[in-house]
Amino acid sequence: MHLLQFVTVTVAAVIAFAAPGARAADPEFCRDYARSAVEQAHRAEHIRSCGYLLDSPRFSADWRGHYEWCLNVHHHEADEQRERRHEALERCEYRRE
Repeated sequence: MHLLQFVTVTVAAVIAFAAPGARAADPEFCRDYARSAVEQAHRAEHIRSCGYLLDSPRFSADWRGHYEWCLNVHHHEADEQRERRHEALERCEYRRE
């Protein structure tokens, strides 16, 4: 019985330590994510009706900040943030017309 408990605890520990790395986005994906985030931030800077967005960290022009954040989340979360920036830009561009 002690062997079964040892194996169970060991497997649980391996899963717990592997989980963060397994769910984090990979560096290549995050480089692209950060590039896209900075491009979207610059786009917001050039649209007068988007100025309010620049107060949000989501629209920061800090490539490293976006990259580091991405490395610590699942790629689905990063994709969701990219889509939220895209939607916000579309809304303020629509107001401009």
